Amino acid sequence: MFDQLQSGSRKRRNSAVVSLAAHGAFLGLLMWQHRPIFVSPSNVMLGAGGTSVSLVTLPATTRKGNHTPTSKALRAPAQKAKPSRVLEDPAPAAMAAHAKADTEQSARAGTAYGSLLTGPGSGPEIRPALPTVFHDVHIRESELPPGVRGDVVVEITIDAFGNITDKKIVKPLGYGLEERVLAALENWRFRPATKDGVAIASQQYVYFHFPS
Repeated sequence: MFDQLQSGSRKRRNSAVVSLAAHGAFLGLLMWQHRPIFVSPSNVMLGAGGTSVSLVTLPATTRKGNHTPTSKALRAPAQKAKPSRVLEDPAPAAMAAHAKADTEQSARAGTAYGSLLTGPGSGPEIRPALPTVFHDVHIRESELPPGVRGDVVVEITIDAFGNITDKKIVKPLGYGLEERVLAALENWRFRPATKDGVAIASQQYVYFHFPS
């Protein structure tokens, strides 16, 4: 009986370890998928859900009953019409079928979030974050020592709501400019980066040139 209890306890312990490992792996996957990244714009052709990029035209054809009489025909004496058999031209129907197929194929090309009229028909449509509210830091040349000029570069992290969640000075210039740049960035807001229309967290560099 003691062996059975010990075996049952070992099984429960193993099950707990496996469950903990599985939950840890799932949590790690979620964190990895939502980790901010430096995005590069990626554009593909517009497809289903948008406007077709192909234009199909059919040549003009004369249909039965739509003949336009000429002046010569108007002057001709009336004659008794002879019964005749009219043969339908299969070309218009065939061309219409081809046109429909081409249009459907065009609508399927690309993605619903594409932005190009021509280009790759597959792949993600990625758009970087764009500032919607931003304030520059104005520093006159007289406020800096003679000959001092350059850039303060900041790496910022932007969440899926367009807010800056982290700031890191990548290239300082000194003279208290970094503090003023970081203070200005507190009021910046962004339209977040998107991947196939879904907002994602992203990172990017912001350059402040001085004197400005």
